[in-house]
Amino acid sequence: MKNPEPDSAVGKEFCFAKEYLHPRSEDSLQLHIWTPAKMTDEKLPVAVWIHGGGFQKGYGTEVEIDGAGFCKRGVILVSVEYRMAAFGFLCHPWLAKEQGGICGNYGIWDQIEALKWVKQYIADFGGDPDKVTIIGQSAGAMSVQILASSPLTTGLFRGAVMQSGGGYESPLTIGTVQNAAEKIGEQFVEELGVKSLKELRQIPAETLCQAADAFQMKYQGKLLFTPVVDGWLLPGTLDEIIRNNQYADIPYLVGSNADDMCTEDLAKGMEKFASKAEELGRKPVWVYRFKQVPPANQEGMYQGSYHSAELWYVFETCERGSRPFGKADYRLSKRMADCWCDFVTFGNPDPDGNRGWSAYKNEKDVFPFVEK
Repeated sequence: MKNPEPDSAVGKEFCFAKEYLHPRSEDSLQLHIWTPAKMTDEKLPVAVWIHGGGFQKGYGTEVEIDGAGFCKRGVILVSVEYRMAAFGFLCHPWLAKEQGGICGNYGIWDQIEALKWVKQYIADFGGDPDKVTIIGQSAGAMSVQILASSPLTTGLFRGAVMQSGGGYESPLTIGTVQNAAEKIGEQFVEELGVKSLKELRQIPAETLCQAADAFQMKYQGKLLFTPVVDGWLLPGTLDEIIRNNQYADIPYLVGSNADDMCTEDLAKGMEKFASKAEELGRKPVWVYRFKQVPPANQEGMYQGSYHSAELWYVFETCERGSRPFGKADYRLSKRMADCWCDFVTFGNPDPDGNRGWSAYKNEKDVFPFVEK
């Protein structure tokens, strides 16, 4: 999907700085690397960031994303670009026939290739390929859970952070099977009026993007191009994989915001994920709830602890935002960046036990992020 209009709510909140905007294109296979290393043999821990945007839009260098704060704490940040919308997730029988019965999930394959690249080359940037943690928000968090649920990613990372996406029995999870997605793809291609895969691939990128935008808006903006259960990269729904105890046994840090999408259901989904890990005897899960209310902007949009609000704090970029952030916001930002980087470094957001954040056993262990 195209970048939001500058005067729209999301445009004024996240896309007001033109220097951070990218043209949409299928040619999006890029990594952005921030490293504090002076030498290649430092073996620093690595955070790999996967952006959100409903699998339809967004990019790895949005105005609220920056690796400088992580670098101050001795952590390398790698931000991933991946194909989205129809480019990233279109399913169709033509594509399945070409690929041995499998189609879709191209954006997730991009993420896997990025992780393989990090595994092979991050040492050249002073990183340790055995100390990689994947972090994502919204669709990025759902991507993180898909990666942690796939049998094809073993050994590519040792920890995972899911911010406002994913979970267990959660409203923001993946359950669409490939066959159903192929029917959606057939309808889309029929409306395009093309008769072959060759003809489909000859459509200019911007024309295809505009058609995908219009197709989804026809269905009240429903997200029709998203990851699918293909039986290969993703062998089942995320809930099925959890119930079958088949996802990566690594430390997780998960949470949501007080005024998030599907607020209470999403928060419960995160706690259920942690509770299930405890039941299965797996490595610990730390759960948070972001309760800080950022100062209102001039337009009065995005009120409360809104979806994505924590990003300004985690990446210590409040000074870039359009809101008049105060001293309490900057203090909280430092605390959150400390916790995230400690998790990347040690697999624990409270390694010294000084913050009072315990691995999840019950709802009392949900750690509140708020500062007055």
